[in-house]
This record gives sequence, structure tokens and C-alpha cells, in this order.
Amino acid sequence: MNKLSTLLFFLVGLLLFSCQQEDDEQISFFNGSHYAPLATGLNRTYQVDSIIYNDFTGSIDTISFQRQERVGKAFRTLEGRLAYNCLIYERKDDTSTWVERKAYEELKNNLRYERREDNQSVIHLVFPVREDQRWNANALNPKEEVNYTYRNLHKAYNLSDQFYDSTVTVLQRENINLISRVKIEEVYATNRGMIYRYDENLQTDFDGSIQSGYKATLKLVSLNP
Repeated sequence: MNKLSTLLFFLVGLLLFSCQQEDDEQISFFNGSHYAPLATGLNRTYQVDSIIYNDFTGSIDTISFQRQERVGKAFRTLEGRLAYNCLIYERKDDTSTWVERKAYEELKNNLRYERREDNQSVIHLVFPVREDQRWNANALNPKEEVNYTYRNLHKAYNLSDQFYDSTVTVLQRENINLISRVKIEEVYATNRGMIYRYDENLQTDFDGSIQSGYKATLKLVSLNP
């Protein structure tokens, strides 16, 4: 009886543990934290393209390069939170050598996903993900309030012939009038993180013609592992 009881106890415990794992995975999926995967060794490579309009010279310049974000080792912050050291690298093209540009930190819990650069934390995502939800991205730093909001929840997305079956768009800024256009948005995909960023800051004439400013896009081209 003792051996049978022990075996039954083990099997019940194993079943409960398995159910808990499934519940945790479901919670992660439904609250939206799967849009911001975070683990040591995760490397994202992006293609960055920008157009710069110079009103002084009248020239239009284009700049292109590759950017890689590497997630390093985990550590505990002074507040006891789990965080990851990360590095940004850049290079001109596939034949060039990566050059380290900047260090930053990434943090995620059940409530939010944030990035900390120069000791300033910005909240990029909040959980659970809900349509039209708004939050102050600068709530954790002394900068002025900037409200982000969700759009296009759990929508399929095509990017450079790559299909993503579930994404969410974060609208960070949008201010369009007769003489200027400002818009910044990011798109996050399931188990991929940020796959696309659009940043536009333009000065225009009343007819819509561009006088100065820039447009920049950042597109995910590879993810390792």
C-alpha cells in the first residue's frame, strides 16, 4: 500500500505540475506577453532605411544600415526585478563587421515590458493587451507624459514577404496637420518581439509637399536562435 500510495502521489503531483505549466503558457498567451519574448541569447537583426529631407540645401539623402540587438545575461536589479543586459550593434551591410554602439536593459513582468537606456525606463508594452488601451510610456522616468495605445490586436501581418499570423501595433505618436506630420509606431509579433518600426517627422507646405525632416523604417530580417 505504501508503494502504491507513493506512486499515486507522484502521478497526481506530476499531473498538477503539467496543468500548471499549461495554465502559465495560456496566461502568457492571452495577456499578450508572448509579443515580447525575452531570454539570454536572443538576437534580432534589423534593416534600417531612412530618407532625410534638407530644406537648406534642397537635397534628399538616404541612409541604410543593419542593426542587431543582442540579449545577454540576466541579473537582479536593486529592486529585485529580473532584467537582462543587452547590446546594440550596427554595420553597413552583410559584408561589414558588427560594431558595438550602445548598452541597454530589458525587463518584463506580468504587467509590462520596458527598456532602460541611460537609466531611463520606457514602457513599450503593457499587459494584458487590450484594444485602444492607453498608457504613459514615461511613467517610470521624469520625462513629459507620452501616451501609447494599442491598435490592430492579434492581426496577421506581411513584412517583406514574411508572414506573421498574430501581431499587435503600438501607436506611440501621431500628430498630422497642414504643415507637419509626426508619426511613430511599432509592430510586435508572437514570439518574435518587435518586427517593424516606422518613424516620421516632416515639415510640409499646405499642399502637402515635404520641406524638411525624415522618414525611417526598421524591419526584422532575422531572429536567432
